Amino acid sequence: MTRIDFSFTSRGTGLSGTCWLPASTSPYPLILMVHPANLPDRSSPYYNFFIQQLPSRGVGFCVFDRRGSGKSGGDFDSANFALLADDVFSAVDTITKMETDISSIHLLGISQGGWIAPIAAAHGAVVDSLILGSACGVSPAEQMTYAAFNALQSAGYGREIQILARILRWKVDEYYRTGTKRNQLQTELDEYKKEPWFDLCYLPGDGNLPENPLATKWALEMDYDPLAIWSDVHIPALFLYAAEDEWVPVEESMMLYESAVLNIPKKEMKRFGNCDHLFLDTTLSSTEQISTEFWHSLLEWVKNTEAHPLPEQKSIS
Repeated sequence: MTRIDFSFTSRGTGLSGTCWLPASTSPYPLILMVHPANLPDRSSPYYNFFIQQLPSRGVGFCVFDRRGSGKSGGDFDSANFALLADDVFSAVDTITKMETDISSIHLLGISQGGWIAPIAAAHGAVVDSLILGSACGVSPAEQMTYAAFNALQSAGYGREIQILARILRWKVDEYYRTGTKRNQLQTELDEYKKEPWFDLCYLPGDGNLPENPLATKWALEMDYDPLAIWSDVHIPALFLYAAEDEWVPVEESMMLYESAVLNIPKKEMKRFGNCDHLFLDTTLSSTEQISTEFWHSLLEWVKNTEAHPLPEQKSIS
């Protein structure tokens, strides 16, 4: 395995990443990770499995420090999905110009990365396929309402509390849209903060309303429609889901994406048991191990999805 550290610029900001490449001199496919929301740094232990396993099986793996993390500059809190997708675009452009023998590039977007990777492809990133894990088919606001409802239900709270939490989330989301009636809503939230179930509502800012919600990251993201971008995506896509995902409405997401991707040339959808939102095997208590089914599906897809013709400006040696 060969390690190559690289740096690149996106929208005037310097970013830093690493590729781990197979020892073989034969052309090989490469996977570029598009970050889950809570795993911005390439040093995250979650990425170790991909680093250890992919190059030994003839597949390169690459991940960069998301803007505002690790050795990358910039501010994540002010970055919308389009800016994060442009960072992916710039990373792809840099990788394809490196002195490596890459046969194809595949974006692996997990969780929030499942929203960002298709935007990068639509913006012109020269990649050969999208692999989207736990990609939510509804808006971030709807997803978090689902996650809160699910968390309360799992914790044993009854329907009355579940509905109350949903109403609170709707009120808070509307405040982030309009910025009106702050004092009244904050008083209501402060009263509910005393309740043991309040933290499971997953309210932005933990229920502390900002003075200017329209300038917050949540306001930038909450109503994003993940389906609209697919009219501008024209490459193969693999959708992978965990059957018991606590954060994503899996059935609804699969149905929505099935309709959204009707016109792309190749698509597959798979759902696995015994794994969580990040596809860690839930049957193993002693280690964080990627699901075998997820792993096999990933490798099979990458090795069986042909590269499509590259534009003249893409130079790979």
